[in-house]
This record gives sequence, C-alpha cells and structure tokens, in this order.
Amino acid sequence: MKKILLLFVLILSVSSASAQLRKGMSIETHLHFGTVIKHTPELIFDAPGLSTGVDINLTWQTYGLKKWHQFQKYPKVGAGLMIFDLGNRDTLGRAYGFHYNINIPLFDKERFKMKFQFASGFALLDRTFNRISNPNNNAIGSALNVIAHMKFMSDYAINEKLKFTFGASFTHFSNGAAQLPNFGVNIGSGMIGMVYTPQTLSESDYIRHDLEKASPRKFGLRLEYSLGYRESQTFGGPRYPIEAYSIAGVYYINRVNRLFFGSDYEFNKALYVFGKNVFAFNSEREAVWGASRITIFLADEFVFGNFGLTLQAGTYLGNFSYQVPNFMYFKLIGRYYVPILKNPSTRAFAGISLKSHFSIAEYFALNVGLEF
Repeated sequence: MKKILLLFVLILSVSSASAQLRKGMSIETHLHFGTVIKHTPELIFDAPGLSTGVDINLTWQTYGLKKWHQFQKYPKVGAGLMIFDLGNRDTLGRAYGFHYNINIPLFDKERFKMKFQFASGFALLDRTFNRISNPNNNAIGSALNVIAHMKFMSDYAINEKLKFTFGASFTHFSNGAAQLPNFGVNIGSGMIGMVYTPQTLSESDYIRHDLEKASPRKFGLRLEYSLGYRESQTFGGPRYPIEAYSIAGVYYINRVNRLFFGSDYEFNKALYVFGKNVFAFNSEREAVWGASRITIFLADEFVFGNFGLTLQAGTYLGNFSYQVPNFMYFKLIGRYYVPILKNPSTRAFAGISLKSHFSIAEYFALNVGLEF
C-alpha cells in the first residue's frame, strides 16, 4: 500500500512538470480500493482481502478533426498502464496491464462532469494456476490475459488545469479459456484521482461540422466469420477450434449507432471430440449436431470513426446442443472497418470478440466479414 501511495505522489509530481504535452492532452491518475469478486461457487481460493490498484492514463481531448468527434460529443481517447494487487498475494498475486480507452461524456455542467470509460488491452498476472505450487487459483491458468475495464467517473474542476475525480470501476481479466482454468478474475472497486491538463482547449478550438447526425441510409446486411480456440475440459489438455458463421440485418439509428438482429451457427470441435470419447452420441450425425449451436441475437454497435464497439446478447435455439452452459450468451466485439470497391456503403472489417455466459468467459475469437 505504501508503494502505491508513493507511486501516486510521484505521478502527480511528474504531472506538474509536463507542460510539453500537446494542447488538450491530460495525465490522469487513479487509486482503486475494492475486492476480487467470487462470482461462482466453483472458485476455491480463500476470500481475498482488500484489492488495491493504480492506473496512469494519457488522454487526448478530441475537438472535431473527425466528424465522429462531434457526433459522439467530443470524447477523450487514451492509453494507460495499471497495476492491481489482487488482495491474496500468495494465490492471486498482482496484475500488470496496458490498455487503450475511450471516455464518453455523460453530463457536463460548469465545473462538474460525468463520463464513462471503456478500456481494453492486455495484462500479465504473476500468480496463476499450478497443480503443485498454486492449486487453489482456479480462476486463471495463463500469465497473459485480456483486460476489460470500465469506469463511471465524476470530475470536479479545482481550477482550469487540475480536476479531482472519483467514481467506481469494474475490471475483468481473462484468457477466454485458451488455457484452463479460466473462470476469470473480476474486481469491483471505488476510486479517487486527479486529472492534470497543462494546456486546455478553449471553446474556439472546437470544430463544428455542418452535418446532420441522422444516417443517410436505414438498412443493411452483415456477413461474418469468427474463429477461436478453447482448451478442452482438463487443465493442460488439447486446444480445439470453435468456428461461427453469422448473418444479421442492420438498422442505422444514426451515423454513430446501429442495431443488429441476426443468427449465429457455431461448431465447437472440443465438444465434438469430448462427446464422442465419453460415448455421449449414438451416431456421427448426432455428434455433429451435439457440437453445433444455433442462436438468435440482438446487438447494439457504437461507432467511433472506422472503429465499432458492439454489445450483443443472444439465446440458443433447439435442444440438440451438447453441454450448453446457459440459455443466454453475451458478446463484446470490437471491429475495424475498411471501405472496399470504392463504395462507402460496402465495407470489410476485422476484429476480436469475447463470448461469455454471464460472468464466465467461454472463448475469444478473431472475426472477419462484410457489411453491405
């Protein structure tokens, strides 16, 4: 705890001497105080104590260089580092992460502001599952993991350059079952911090585009293929592919927000092999259907230029699928779009997705596709 507080003081000292930052750039520092949430009874480690953390974030205030800046109310974008002590040093250890983030304004009035931050990146955890030396950490089986980090924050301006900030955060570490065990580590915390902006933007710096937010089109179609890998059943077991094919209709709410309604077909090779080995299927046809899942889903995508962030929820159809964890699933998807054929309404995209059943991640996948 003393080291974290010392680091926090040093960061503020560095911030006060950082006048060389570009106009609109800020250094944000936050201290986190919370706990690791035992989100499933299958987690066997002792209840952790206080989890503490610090994150350092370099952000840039958008001001209209791109049209989507205005449509999204001029969000901040940034990159940050974080360190979390997970509250059980011998079993859970510490997490060291790097992430990109975007900060969406929610409320803005004189000195007081509220915003939501979503961040994603990679983390190294220094204490993972080991059958001999750390058998009680059945939350994480690999050192390298993906971060999903969310904050609801309020800022109070002390003066033009310095703000006090406070709020709540949720942080998730997971390898998407690429290496078992993988129940994931979830941290809920309160936070306090400071934001220092050496050169603030004035109202005259903001560019206002004379464009309507409404989309020039209302409907579209999306085709998508995704490929992920999951370790099969036992710790240290083989990894098998999971393939998914998706078709969805698109409804454009406006230029920066759209809805999708569609269907996925998914084939899980790990379930196919496992089910055959334990004689769960009576025929090859039954094995193929048992390893297949057909779903319907509804999704909402928020668009930031060529990048889209999608929140998706779906449910499984039929009763033929083997070992379905839950009747509902969720996906968090990031995509990058590229126009093709010199037609701005036809775009190719690539991205990454995390599929989960409530708080338990199932797998990560790479996605490619076309939107018409």
